[in-house]
Amino acid sequence: MTYVRKDVPPLIVVQGANDTTAPVADSLRLVANLTAAGADATMHEVAGAGHGFTTPAAAWPDAEAAMFDWLTLKGLAE
Repeated sequence: MTYVRKDVPPLIVVQGANDTTAPVADSLRLVANLTAAGADATMHEVAGAGHGFTTPAAAWPDAEAAMFDWLTLKGLAE
């Protein structure tokens, strides 16, 4: 939260919806504060996943797709 400002680089937060290591509420608050400041920030929660997307087995492909879709949207992937 210390560095929330408009001119930060674009950010995607991809997090397991069941993450108990890094609370989802903290990530949602970060994205909300960045957006309110005028920054380009978005959040993708991976349903059923915890910290690191190791379970369930479907978690990693969902996280990977979200990241690559975001990169493509930003013109950073081919």
